[in-house]
Amino acid sequence: MTEDPAMEALFERIQCVAPTESSVYINGETGTGKELLANAIHQLSPRKDGPFIALNCANLTDDLAESQLFGHTKGSFTGATKDQPGFLSQADKGTLFLDEVVDLSPRVQSKLLRALQEQTFQPLGSTQSQTFDTRVISAAATPLRQAVAEGQFREDLFYRLNVIPLKLPPLRERHHDKPLLFRHFLSHYSAQQRKPREWLLSQALTDWINSYPWPGNIRELQNVCAFVSSCIPAHQLSIDKTMLPEDILMGDQRIAANRQASIGCRRPADITRDELLAVLQRNNGNKAQTARQLGISRMTLYRLLQQMEIDTEMTA
Repeated sequence: MTEDPAMEALFERIQCVAPTESSVYINGETGTGKELLANAIHQLSPRKDGPFIALNCANLTDDLAESQLFGHTKGSFTGATKDQPGFLSQADKGTLFLDEVVDLSPRVQSKLLRALQEQTFQPLGSTQSQTFDTRVISAAATPLRQAVAEGQFREDLFYRLNVIPLKLPPLRERHHDKPLLFRHFLSHYSAQQRKPREWLLSQALTDWINSYPWPGNIRELQNVCAFVSSCIPAHQLSIDKTMLPEDILMGDQRIAANRQASIGCRRPADITRDELLAVLQRNNGNKAQTARQLGISRMTLYRLLQQMEIDTEMTA
């Protein structure tokens, strides 16, 4: 559902992309619908009758990421009480969607690259190779070429995943779609509450919908519509701005400003060894979560760990 020229061009492109076997990389902010776009590509592809499986790579430890991707055998690590297939094999003859793929560690990136090159992998704890026939669509909020330039992502894996790059614009740039999507989701949630009616939007509300920056993108818009639909009296014909959630009315600009200020707010040189150790230990060795809390990329974190000679096995 769109009237935005950029989105219309994007949908035309996926019509061409979907029937191919090429890997696709989707760049878009959180909440823009990257998984929905990946699923649309899957549904338009010859693999539509196969499974579509999504894995969010953010905040995964190395062992968990490997287990999720490649599976594991019974006894391969503490808690592995039975054999478990990984998502690469579960998505056989279908599509595997890797969200926030830039958060994978260098070790897991290396193993994923080898698997994609050879179309085989070994589950954790196994010496037997397994083959797979899976199309991989990946995504993140960071442009993959930028992640490579910053040393956060392997260049050779970049060329495997970034065959067809797609850019999913944030909702704030989709000027034609904001009221359209608002009405769509409002009708959807109203119907769920047995209020099936085409509501009239006041001019003040329409102006706000168009001017609000929507830092949470479509996900935030859905939440607002769910809230508003629950507040509509059955006899009311129109909806005004006063029915919006209070926190949005009071702080919409502050939310957007805080979100921008939280991105890339730390210089690596400002992080001390004691601070890094404290945050790492507080997160039980979770490197992705540690990097996020420090305001640096995961690759920058790895460089700091190496420079400061910090043994991550001892901190976990």
